[in-house]
Amino acid sequence: MSKQQPPGSRSINTLLIAALAYTGFLLIFNSQNRGGPQRPAAEILQSMRADAAGLRDVSLSRSLPTYNQALGEEAKKTNMPEAVRRQLELEAAVLVADAEFKSAIYRQQVDKANAARAYDKLNRAYMTIKTQWNGRHTSPEWSEPVPVTPAPRLGLPEATASPKEVYDRIVAQLSAESKTHLVYGLFP
Repeated sequence: MSKQQPPGSRSINTLLIAALAYTGFLLIFNSQNRGGPQRPAAEILQSMRADAAGLRDVSLSRSLPTYNQALGEEAKKTNMPEAVRRQLELEAAVLVADAEFKSAIYRQQVDKANAARAYDKLNRAYMTIKTQWNGRHTSPEWSEPVPVTPAPRLGLPEATASPKEVYDRIVAQLSAESKTHLVYGLFP
């Protein structure tokens, strides 16, 4: 005599099987991706510049680790000096942080009702540049201009900016926003 399953157990079993299948898919997919980046760093940087020009900051920030990994692998293969690799990483981080900042400013101008998204973008820009600020803010390279994407519509037509300028601009905007942005819906 077979025992009948309780009414909700079939749906739970189905969900468990689906979760197991999804986990297996992720394991297989990620194991194929561990071989490292397939594109050269210069090509990744070129697509990052295109993303920055279009203010596609989410795609841009996702490309930064891939670029850094490709750059690191190329540096090992070509015996690139450490200072050159670090400078290229700094330039890419500034490009990303600057684009995230400009995207936040654009969001503030276009979608004033959804200020939380702009604030989140500012936070992300700050975190991107802060990783480079640690240990570099006193070095001469922190004040040297690097290429960024101009945004004349936002009043930012410069094609170059130093990491210090980008960092200071983000901190100033974030400080101003922090005075009015609600934390947990209660306090500025």
